[in-house]
Amino acid sequence: MKRRLAHRTRRADVRAMQETLDSIRAQVMRHVDSSYYETPVPRVIMSKMTEPTSGMVTIYEPVTCLILQGTKQVAIGDAVIDYDASSYFVASLDLPAVGRVVEASLDKPYVAAALRIDRVVLADLIASMDAGAIGNEASASEQAGFAVAAVTPELLEAWGGLLALLDRPDDISMLAP
Repeated sequence: MKRRLAHRTRRADVRAMQETLDSIRAQVMRHVDSSYYETPVPRVIMSKMTEPTSGMVTIYEPVTCLILQGTKQVAIGDAVIDYDASSYFVASLDLPAVGRVVEASLDKPYVAAALRIDRVVLADLIASMDAGAIGNEASASEQAGFAVAAVTPELLEAWGGLLALLDRPDDISMLAP
């Protein structure tokens, strides 16, 4: 009985996360119609692409990226990372990279949002962290300044609140920071 209840709870959690993701994607789709759009919300960029792309060389500055639909592949040094709506990407320093959209179509375009991370805020955050919480054994990608991690309900909630400002432009100056 407990196993069935736990399974139902996990399915409900997954369904709730998918509904939140769908809602955020619909919101972003109302505002973006290009491969690169700097929104009125400071440091927030959105992207929509209707077909896969070839590799684009770029420099990732400190950033976190959330894919709302589609799949992207990023090569940083020898590491090749694929991520989609179930995961997010974060870079904590400037990194040369080659990125390409792997999965996109007219019916299901690639849709993503990115937040450039303020370096001063990042430095303050790192300085305030408990050394024990940081850990001593980081993966090779974390040592290199980037990682991919699973999307959580809390992360989607935060993104949802930030991107909701696109529909309330008068609130951006007060709530975006």
